[in-house]
Amino acid sequence: MAYYRGQSRKFTINPETGNDLTPTIIRNFQNSEFSIISEAHYYKELIAGLKEVLKVKEGLTAETLGKFQHYLIPTRLLDISKDQDVAYFFACNNHFDQDGYLYTFDEGPNFISLKSELRKSVTRKIESLENSEDLIRKRKDLNEYFRDESHDYIQPSSISKAVILDYQIVFGEEKVENIRYLRQQGSFILFGNKTESEGNKVFLLDRINFEGLEKLKTEVINFQRKLDILYELAEKGKHHVYFFPDDKRSLSLNAKYHEFYHLVNEIKGLKLLKSFIDREFLTDTRSDFLGFKNYMFNYIHELYQSFRKKKDYFYFVFCELLSYYNYFRKLNLGFIEAEQVVAKILKAA
Repeated sequence: MAYYRGQSRKFTINPETGNDLTPTIIRNFQNSEFSIISEAHYYKELIAGLKEVLKVKEGLTAETLGKFQHYLIPTRLLDISKDQDVAYFFACNNHFDQDGYLYTFDEGPNFISLKSELRKSVTRKIESLENSEDLIRKRKDLNEYFRDESHDYIQPSSISKAVILDYQIVFGEEKVENIRYLRQQGSFILFGNKTESEGNKVFLLDRINFEGLEKLKTEVINFQRKLDILYELAEKGKHHVYFFPDDKRSLSLNAKYHEFYHLVNEIKGLKLLKSFIDREFLTDTRSDFLGFKNYMFNYIHELYQSFRKKKDYFYFVFCELLSYYNYFRKLNLGFIEAEQVVAKILKAA
């Protein structure tokens, strides 16, 4: 199975991998400056402060890391998806004047998808992280630390190599009721910790291990294709409202659509739609932005009918297209014409 990640621009390069795939917790550091001992203290304090709010257990678990990641709290996890369209969406939905990137993670020796968060490849990574200060400063042999009755030696890769965990595994099947999780087909990469061997002994190092990220399949998405790709995804019913149905903007647009098409008659609906376009697509002195807005006004009847036939077009125009429009307007950049995309929507009328 393949997994995917989309990024809307090139971020800071990780010198250990040669690419910009780094978890949020390390993005403000060089990896050589980052300490997993400090990371462990950081999680401990977060859990103490948020355990009642987020309903997390004492002690570090994969579920706790997953909850932190979901609420945009920096962690060592990296979001990926089993759905390539999700990755294309995130590769194209921002930074419209810069190329986007789609990365493919093939399941194999570098990235193993696990069926249980209780596997040793998960619990050892988390336990060695949580107890990293004691393990590193006292230079404890991990073979001794993790010894059980059936094995005298551990596989260092169970601590050092990255693994893939699906949302359902991290949160439990019965807990994955969040429609956002399901629609984004989400998974996490849980990175391991670096180790070193001396004879038959294995010791923990104070670094995250990024092995496996060096040779990924990478698709560069030309910035001029971004809006077209977002339109093609909307044609499939995949857009911001689909991927983030519980988002404030999504809920508001859902209500607006039904107001325009089910609460009032067509004459009133047309007036409301035109007023909504006027309010959302702000203009200034630049003629290109005003011209685009007037273009939509000139075809307001056709737009109204297109939106009636396919509400995904409505969501696309007032999310992705509006974001595209505002991106260039706020940066005071010349607006790259989007009339071709609107023309495709009009054709559906």
